[in-house]
Amino acid sequence: MILIATLLLGLPGLGLFCLLAGSNGADGRPWFGRREAFAVTCVVWAVFSVAAVELLSLGAGHDVAAGRHGHLTRGWLLALWLPVAVAGGVSAWRFRAVIARLKTDLTDGWLKSSVWMRACLATIVACVAIVGAVALLAAPNNWDSMTYHLARVVAWIRLGGVAHYATNVEPQLYQPPGAEMLIAQWQLLTGGDLLAASVQWFAFAGSAVTASLAAARLGAARVGQIVAALLVVTTPMAIMQGSSTQNDLLTGFWLLIAATLALGVSEFDDRGDMRTLAACLAVGLAVLTKGTALMYGLPVIALIAACTLRRGISTRRVAVLAAGAALVIAPNVQHLAQNHATYGSFLATGSGGNFYKNENAGPRTILSNAVRNASVHLNLPSEPANRALEKSIRKGLKAIGADPDDPANTFEGRPFEVGKFGPHEDHAGNLALLLLSIWAVGMVAFVGRYRTRRRLAWAGVLCVQALLFCVLLKWQAWHARLHLPMFVLAAPLVAVCLETVRRRRAIGVVLTLITLAAVPYLFYNYTRPLVGGRSVLTTPRDSQYFLPRRNIEAPYRGVLAAVRQTGERDVGLIVSLDDWVYAFHALAGDGGPRFREVSADNRSRRYATTLPDLVVCVNCFPAQIADLQSLRFKPVPFTIGPVTHDRNLDESGVAMTLWRRK
Repeated sequence: MILIATLLLGLPGLGLFCLLAGSNGADGRPWFGRREAFAVTCVVWAVFSVAAVELLSLGAGHDVAAGRHGHLTRGWLLALWLPVAVAGGVSAWRFRAVIARLKTDLTDGWLKSSVWMRACLATIVACVAIVGAVALLAAPNNWDSMTYHLARVVAWIRLGGVAHYATNVEPQLYQPPGAEMLIAQWQLLTGGDLLAASVQWFAFAGSAVTASLAAARLGAARVGQIVAALLVVTTPMAIMQGSSTQNDLLTGFWLLIAATLALGVSEFDDRGDMRTLAACLAVGLAVLTKGTALMYGLPVIALIAACTLRRGISTRRVAVLAAGAALVIAPNVQHLAQNHATYGSFLATGSGGNFYKNENAGPRTILSNAVRNASVHLNLPSEPANRALEKSIRKGLKAIGADPDDPANTFEGRPFEVGKFGPHEDHAGNLALLLLSIWAVGMVAFVGRYRTRRRLAWAGVLCVQALLFCVLLKWQAWHARLHLPMFVLAAPLVAVCLETVRRRRAIGVVLTLITLAAVPYLFYNYTRPLVGGRSVLTTPRDSQYFLPRRNIEAPYRGVLAAVRQTGERDVGLIVSLDDWVYAFHALAGDGGPRFREVSADNRSRRYATTLPDLVVCVNCFPAQIADLQSLRFKPVPFTIGPVTHDRNLDESGVAMTLWRRK
């Protein structure tokens, strides 16, 4: 099924790419260059995928226990994609010369490259290949993926469509679903999560390709374009996320495509409108992927509008921008409508209100957030050095009258601390690219030979994104991953500025150090390592789900074994916000018991269903225990390792309780 899924979903993209790069317009030129054809193809393919999922979701209910009422199934997906795949295959065959020319040009380009450029190209290919291998070999085990990214995919498959349902993990409902919509198709067609990380990995490789095109449009020669791709694939957080099922990298990919297409709007008048519309669709996909794209996308939309109107203000171009605005919103209509139906707000963030937003956006808060957000990238291998840095930041913020722990601008009132150092996808810092980005923006702003109109506009986009981030969001210790879209967008500007530097040897040293610094992130990813005793090459896949939290594997396995002994197929699941819901589904497999979330204590309870006769409660609150007892449930003892427990409280961080109706 993996090969069938790859052909089914891949052939349409290949055919469209060949069509865009191989067909000539009235002027005799191809519709798009190869890299731009790649970017447009990604946008069109994703829009079709999202539309397919939303179309098949029509009629889906909200009751997981009732089974499928929508048509998001393997059979319907096959029926929908098969004719498109056939058309893609025909197009790819008809324009096969595009692939032949691409292969020839790549070979010639390699042979004509200097040793230094070959080293850069080889590094890019190696990084993409290594991250791809991890994405394929490792089971998904990111914290957010286990709580909501993949848990919502399982619920959608059982509902037969993307719909809201009863859950205590509300991010499964209100968070934008774009990445998971793409993952759901792979999961349905392959019957598992083997290719779940392929979405982020493709964004990893695609961002390198698109960054090279963006650098070219900012004025970089071939060297600068290669450097832009190299900077993307050696960014620590990009490496971490390239093999995960998170969505920050995919968000950055869509925004990078949008900004790059915007720069090309004025290149050829007969292609400009198409670029504008495709760029707007890319922004819409970014918004559908992650909430941070709402603020990251605003300056990108301004760039699209400015580049479009720079060709001249006319009724046609105003109409194109109006159509583009509609295309930004169109992919998000279904999700926004569902949020409004459940929470009474299109931009809902759960039943408890918006706890991400700054409550105070004064100058001191903005400065405090800017310093603290930068600090998550300043972490060092030395813990004493990190504590000294943290102490200095605290002292500096207090000197200007800012409280580094102010709950009005600090997430959940957690105290400020300098981020942790190491190859972890929640807090891997991007210090080198941060410093280079600040330097590049400064060079473009203040040094004439670095400055062009396009570079100033690109630098302006980055500055506005950073400002909006500091104004709107409370500081979080794991903001390094939320910053990733900005770093992806910064890479082309840094590359073109590096190419402008006259001391090439110094630049070579900088890039060498950046490449060497990426090695631990490639091989020693904390959650999915390639080497060492916890390697994904030697650890069984079922155990890989728990690599970041080995201490919770035994309770999950113990309660699942007890559930299987009861013979029950329909099992209720009572969980809280941070509990690993997907781990139950992953361990149970297709032939095991079917878990469904029950006893929701929020606005999604309107979709609640009756309790089954067997319920697993994770970290039960006293009120939940009382409710179960009032409904004539009693705890069932089960074995974890050599000890029998009613509730497991030993070193695992989870308290599992199995309940059965009397």
